[in-house]
Amino acid sequence: KNKFDFNKNIQIKNLTFFYGNNNENPTINNVTLKINKGEKIGFVGNTGCGKSTLIKIIMGIFNPSGGEIYIDNKLLFPYEKSDIDIQQWYRQIAHVPQEIFLMDTTIMENITFKNDLKIEDMKKLLKIIKVVNLENFIKELNDGIYTKVGERGIRLSGGQKQRIGIARALFKTVNIIFLDEATSALDTKTERRIIKNIEENYPDLTILSIAHRLTTLNNYDKIFEVRSGKIEK
Repeated sequence: KNKFDFNKNIQIKNLTFFYGNNNENPTINNVTLKINKGEKIGFVGNTGCGKSTLIKIIMGIFNPSGGEIYIDNKLLFPYEKSDIDIQQWYRQIAHVPQEIFLMDTTIMENITFKNDLKIEDMKKLLKIIKVVNLENFIKELNDGIYTKVGERGIRLSGGQKQRIGIARALFKTVNIIFLDEATSALDTKTERRIIKNIEENYPDLTILSIAHRLTTLNNYDKIFEVRSGKIEK
């Protein structure tokens, strides 16, 4: 299993997934789709329709019950036959959940996982803070990026925590970001601005986003509706 970098596309072919021994009702039912590098793809659908499961399969958390996933024509799943080292895949991706786990440390450490930054890392961090629209908030703090967020981020609002989560994913330098309701606490205007900033600053970044509000996905290239485990375009 060789080293590889995501360059072209993700192809999902006839993907099926059953939870446990429930072979009657697949959570994902024969899904086929193609995602090109640099595309911003949205998934919408009711709670329990299978969109989170689909994202977890693509991320490599769940092994599908049937079908295949190819990355740049190399087989990723089913894992037993995979051509790709799963650790290599994990290095390509970042996941931003709805609830962001924060450590009781500084904003800087919560984004970078480092307590001391080299000059180029600091430049990168300051750029990302602008991209995720945290600049004004941080400027108003006496200690700036060295401000402690408090236990589980008690000093921050839901929207600020989510922006730190997105900043953390961008800092990791990856090819694909999975946003799972990751902007649900933001107002529409801020959310749009952040997505637009990401597009302008990281044009090659592929985004797969699960959202409840359609407005979240306004600038996206494609939106798929997931209904009872199937994809509707």
